[in-house]
Amino acid sequence: MNGPRYVELQATSHFSFLRGASSCEDLFDRAANCGIEALAIVDRNSVAGIVRAHEAAKLTGVRLIVGCRLDLVDGSGVLVYPTDRPAYSRLCRLLSLGKRRAGKARCSLDWLDLPDFAEGLIAVLVPDRADEACAQRLRRLKATFPAGAYLALSLRRRPGDALRLHDLSNLAAQAGVQTVVTNDVLFHHPERRLLQDVVTCVRNGCTIDELGFRRERHADRHLKAAEEMHRLFAKYPEALARTLEIADRCRFSLEELKYQYPDEVSTVGMTPQATLEALTWEGAERRYPEGVPDKVKAILRHELGLIQTLEYAPYFLTVNSIVRFARSQDILCQGRGSAANSAVCYVLGITSIDPERNDLLFERFVSEERREPPDIDVDFEHERREIVMQWVANTDAAAIVVARADRPFASVDDLWRRAGVPAASLVKIAEADGFRPAMDLARREALWAIKALRDEPLPLFAAASAREQQIVPEIDEPKVVLKPMKAGREVVEDYGHVGLTLREHPVTFLRQDLAPEKFITCAAASAGRDMQSCKVAGLVLVRQKPGSAKNVTFITLEDETGVANLVVWEQIYEKHRRIVLTSSMLGVVGRIQREGDVVHVVAYKLIDLSAELASVGGRDDPFPLPHGRGDEFHRGPSAPDPRVPALVQKTRNFH
Repeated sequence: MNGPRYVELQATSHFSFLRGASSCEDLFDRAANCGIEALAIVDRNSVAGIVRAHEAAKLTGVRLIVGCRLDLVDGSGVLVYPTDRPAYSRLCRLLSLGKRRAGKARCSLDWLDLPDFAEGLIAVLVPDRADEACAQRLRRLKATFPAGAYLALSLRRRPGDALRLHDLSNLAAQAGVQTVVTNDVLFHHPERRLLQDVVTCVRNGCTIDELGFRRERHADRHLKAAEEMHRLFAKYPEALARTLEIADRCRFSLEELKYQYPDEVSTVGMTPQATLEALTWEGAERRYPEGVPDKVKAILRHELGLIQTLEYAPYFLTVNSIVRFARSQDILCQGRGSAANSAVCYVLGITSIDPERNDLLFERFVSEERREPPDIDVDFEHERREIVMQWVANTDAAAIVVARADRPFASVDDLWRRAGVPAASLVKIAEADGFRPAMDLARREALWAIKALRDEPLPLFAAASAREQQIVPEIDEPKVVLKPMKAGREVVEDYGHVGLTLREHPVTFLRQDLAPEKFITCAAASAGRDMQSCKVAGLVLVRQKPGSAKNVTFITLEDETGVANLVVWEQIYEKHRRIVLTSSMLGVVGRIQREGDVVHVVAYKLIDLSAELASVGGRDDPFPLPHGRGDEFHRGPSAPDPRVPALVQKTRNFH
């Protein structure tokens, strides 16, 4: 390619809600017009826009670089780019971790979360100023991302911009980190600046006149041609050249992704295809006890050959295992749809269309040209369908129960080897604190033990374990004693993984702070007299605004003693709208309304106690000993520790 070359590594699409102002289609069309050969989409804590970007890249010929911007809890911004498919998988798991921890529409990630997922990811730190905080983040970035760590150089169009870039470049050199140019794109064309201002207003909850310095000061956050970028960063040719180096290393494409079918239903020692073929011919003999017709044999060979070519055998085995379970329980079931064109489905007992009597077209169901995943629809009788669903969900649990019948499990490793369940299932059990009763392993200790498991035991040690009839460890390691979680952290983890806790109620940890503020328990409110004034606090369980209730909102709160039902009139709702809709824990000032056994608290004032609820994870005893007002060691910081996950209460909303 003649002339200067440049790759834009920091473009934000409108999938970064209320930040980006252009679609992926607009961005890639503009990139093609500007002569940009590759474009990275780095939406905030999300890869939601990657599919649209992939399609736009194919239409325009501009190569997509898959990426993401991680906004960490300390305010750091880190751009990450997977170099291969495993790295992309790790990035997705990292985002899942942050979103599961933070709740809907949020993501909570810290520097401590990154090392376990950093392999194969190239990282670029987005700096503000060249200060000590930036230097510390650079050192952490370099230590965390062995595949490559860089510092972004971007113009802010503010006084001292040239000096800022100079200082950042020097800081990077001192830290041993290379610099790379980015344009921090928020929209594809300067004309889109006005829309970007509008979404910024929506994000900040203000009008254009009130936006002030919160708007981008210059309509410069648009895609620029390579010539223009070389003019703007003429003093940093190496940083410009590194955009091409990073782009060349990031060759992952969505074309590499395909559905991976489970193979846990395969016969031990046989491939999924061999297992399917064995079951198919066994089923054919049952369907045709007087001998399999030549016509059917030919059809079965053709279908099995195509299934092998497309690697669909595991899928057929999974459906077959579900149908066989249903039939073993005398649950009526029947396959339908295009799967009725399959002779394999017929002999397995999934469908009932005999290929000998009907002219079936297997390619209507599975086609090598289309290469679309097969879709077998199976109907189960309505009254007993839940039995099948529970069996599918608890297949691994059933395997554990069967393996435990002979003798108790000695360890997590023993359970994994004898039950043959995947480590991912053990992680779910550990997250639910399921190893504590039988093995006396706390949640953190069980997860630590699971980390030592590999995909499958080494053959030599597996043979030795079979010979000795006990687990022969692959390595003798000293027992690690982990610091126990605080009691509040255990409760937070319970809510995060199973949505409830059998330990102390979260409000129990806050009761000594609520009592001085005159908050009574829900049980006390329910026992109060009619028209009595009161203050009640609790987790928000349900919000309801029935259409027949004349704009009255009903809210159910829960504390350690029970529930309280609130009545929020329309004017109070409008006054406290944000608190009503977003709070996970509410305080209410109101009056008790009693009619027989029906008790409500009519709200006059609502208080958002979500911040107090977020502090539960850092608390230990539900009722700690009192200390002096100035004892900061015991009182702790005023804000929750960002390293401790906040309790997320899932509220049910009905409108």
